[in-house]
Amino acid sequence: MFFFFIEKKKKKYPKHFEEKLSDIPMFFSAHKSYIVNLRKVKEYKKSENSLLMQDKNIAMISVDKADLFIQKMEQLL
Repeated sequence: MFFFFIEKKKKKYPKHFEEKLSDIPMFFSAHKSYIVNLRKVKEYKKSENSLLMQDKNIAMISVDKADLFIQKMEQLL
């Protein structure tokens, strides 16, 4: 799911929020366009480099972030 926020007519993209959310372990920057709540990930599709979310949206995950994603998910268990 791609999203951006508008604040005083300025677009704020995920990179802006990545810095603000970096201390909260449940959020993960899966791709330059996606920050996901790890507790809402339903399935990781490695062959498609994607995450199926509980609300049925699909978020892409960068190949270079896949190992870190797996580590973070294991920490949540």
